Amino acid sequence: MKQKKINRFGHSNSSFWIGGKHTVEAALGNSKRKIIKLVLNLKHKNSQLLYNTNIKIEYENDRFFSKIFNNEIPHQGYAALIEKIEENNIKFYLQSNKIFNIIALDGVTDPRNIGSIVRSAVAFGFDALLINKKDFNSKSYLLYKAASGAMENIITLEVANIQNEIKLLKSYSFAIIAMDGNSNDSIYNYIPDLKKLIIFGSESMGIKKTIRSTCDNIFQIPINKKIESLNVSNAVAATLSVLDYKKKRPLLNKEWAF
Repeated sequence: MKQKKINRFGHSNSSFWIGGKHTVEAALGNSKRKIIKLVLNLKHKNSQLLYNTNIKIEYENDRFFSKIFNNEIPHQGYAALIEKIEENNIKFYLQSNKIFNIIALDGVTDPRNIGSIVRSAVAFGFDALLINKKDFNSKSYLLYKAASGAMENIITLEVANIQNEIKLLKSYSFAIIAMDGNSNDSIYNYIPDLKKLIIFGSESMGIKKTIRSTCDNIFQIPINKKIESLNVSNAVAATLSVLDYKKKRPLLNKEWAF
């Protein structure tokens, strides 16, 4: 059996670092997450984590954190070396009724954007993220930091092509919704289905035509004409906020029609 190569920071090819107080604490609170190493800045030596942990805490100086995070995130002197959670395939979750609300991303690759999207998805009660493997760096500390702990509370479904999963989702009575700024139909007019997949595309390319053709509805977010479009993570937050309000206030659905 091939042994895992361990680098000078103490991790193998299958493990990776995450940083930031909320991010690390959320990982510690996830029973499914394997934590290999926990490192705090020396200035935290007399402080306690919010979660009790049996993991031995190591202490390092600022230089250690600068090296593992390349000065790219505000880590606050918290770092954890973790293993990726291997999820079941999408059919497993559908058959066991574990997912009802899914965000799908077509061509969105920036880990910061994806992390922010995950944070919004969890905030508004979405269960899963559906994304193409080629677009997704699942071991990015930028992703985990932007998600601020939300990666521990969402099912991540990495697939070869999200288009191939749409037919399956339809067979499980999912509504397939696309968001496109060029649509003539407002998201305010959508009465949220119990089970839904909402697809967002990249800011440059949008959603592929082949995927758009499979959708039940295509909506846009009404915004000031002085602004051409929203950043994709902002578009997700705005969309999910509207849907959450409409779900909680169903009697207002008719009043919201534009």
